[in-house]
Amino acid sequence: MTPAEWENMSSVAHGSFDSAFDRVKQTLLSLKPHERFAVYADYGLEPSTAETLPKPVLTDARDTEYRHHHQPRLSESRDR
Repeated sequence: MTPAEWENMSSVAHGSFDSAFDRVKQTLLSLKPHERFAVYADYGLEPSTAETLPKPVLTDARDTEYRHHHQPRLSESRDR
């Protein structure tokens, strides 16, 4: 795909990219010391006090893609 084609496939659902980026930045800068990171929930970022990131909730198609990109290939595991 060309850069222009990618540009057409991604966008911000409401408002502009700049306002969306400002909301993300504001959320991250306002995290308290006990809030380790922000997680996406209910169409926005929410502070989280969990020790680790939650595992992604995946649909069948996304699960297959996730495994394809995040599990070592058979040949890679033999090299270890």
